[in-house]
Amino acid sequence: MACDHYHRWRDDIELMKALGVDAYRFSIAWPRVIPGGDGPVNPAGLAFYDRLVDALLEAGITPYPTLYHWDLPQALQDRGGWAARETAERFAAYSAVVAAALGDRVTNWVTLNEPRCSAWIGHLEGRHAPGIKDIRAALPASYHLLLGHGLAAQAIRANSAGAHVGLVNLLSACEPASDREADVEAAARFDGHANRWWLDPVYGRGFPEDMLRLYNTDLPVRPGDMETIAAPLDWLGVNYYTPSILADDPDGPLPHAREVRAPRGARRTLLQWEIRAEGLEQVLVRVTRDYAPERIYVTVNGSTPSALFILRSISPSAVAPLSAVCPWPDTSPGHCLTTSSGRTATSPGSGSSTSTTKPSGAWSRTAVPATRRSSDPVTTAPR
Repeated sequence: MACDHYHRWRDDIELMKALGVDAYRFSIAWPRVIPGGDGPVNPAGLAFYDRLVDALLEAGITPYPTLYHWDLPQALQDRGGWAARETAERFAAYSAVVAAALGDRVTNWVTLNEPRCSAWIGHLEGRHAPGIKDIRAALPASYHLLLGHGLAAQAIRANSAGAHVGLVNLLSACEPASDREADVEAAARFDGHANRWWLDPVYGRGFPEDMLRLYNTDLPVRPGDMETIAAPLDWLGVNYYTPSILADDPDGPLPHAREVRAPRGARRTLLQWEIRAEGLEQVLVRVTRDYAPERIYVTVNGSTPSALFILRSISPSAVAPLSAVCPWPDTSPGHCLTTSSGRTATSPGSGSSTSTTKPSGAWSRTAVPATRRSSDPVTTAPR
């Protein structure tokens, strides 16, 4: 799915049909649709997604387009990128264009994929584009990403009748590396950094006060913003890869919590991430207990470098226990299996972008419905 999808999408759809797949989550490239970030629409770029949606529906596959998967038009990055409020506003305008073009056939929409990576890894750690290491850029970027989500949700609903709007977050099962108080506190800080910062404001709680004190940087809040960010979600997407084991790191970068390797003998992916299905269970139980989303989709699980490795090592053990250990209401979650990784091929003249390597799509199967048990605890025992 990640290799030349632009030219081989028909073959990819045939592969999905052969597998009995009933939904496809794919990413729409903003620079392909509006190369300058705002202004003229590229008709050829938009037409590609129009053809893709029609072919998916003809094949009996439900499209789940993602509007932002880390590829920001370079012109907007040159004007400040996500650290600037303009980018959130331009994102809403781009979302309106796409929803107006596809909304007569597409019902299920994703605004952002893993905004945590765009903000923290791109602007605080510097490992993703745009390669910045500054909390004074990362914090407004995180804020404007969530503001962009809320504005895009409004734009989608205005242009796509009956739209179901979701947000896909990368969430972590956090636990201390030891029973030392410092490590326990480090795990709590990382949970705020990786999970609560991206969920609390979306569910109307505002940004976590403890994290605002830790970051010690003002947010660029304007009247009405928090209500926009907390626009009702029809569903929440959960991306889970591996648990996070944290040790206190007072001299390290924010949030002063260092991730440590899993114990010797733990099963690992090709990226050396620990394979632990119970971490997904912990995340789903915690999200259900603390936020009660209308619906949850497990949009990614495992490690993207090896699809077969993921499907054999992660998915069966991760999904099977959920109906017994983490029961759900009748509006049961879906489960998307990541297929592979790599940059999606772009069409000639599609515009430049600031981007990082990303998965091009996910294949979906439906999980088993069950009854929710809200009293299930979240286990965070030291290792």
